[in-house]
Amino acid sequence: MRTSKKTEPGTIVYEYYASSKDRYFLYEVYRNHTGAEFHVDSFMKGNLMPAFVEIFEVITFEVLGSTGDELKKKMKDFTTEHRAKTDGFKH
Repeated sequence: MRTSKKTEPGTIVYEYYASSKDRYFLYEVYRNHTGAEFHVDSFMKGNLMPAFVEIFEVITFEVLGSTGDELKKKMKDFTTEHRAKTDGFKH
């Protein structure tokens, strides 16, 4: 997370969780569309993307929150699952 905060403005959370030896959950949260788009652009142009897609098989990829058309277009090769918030509550 320390590297993400330095190199990717707008990153709030960037964490991996393991449920077994070969299953991982990547949890990312960005302050806004600009932060999310910056991450996607950096990932697609970066050195880690080829290794990521070689090592990991993406089973599901869901984007939560309102998503602009530009971000949807940039993510089309990874997901079309964009879920807008419809209701909820906070304590």
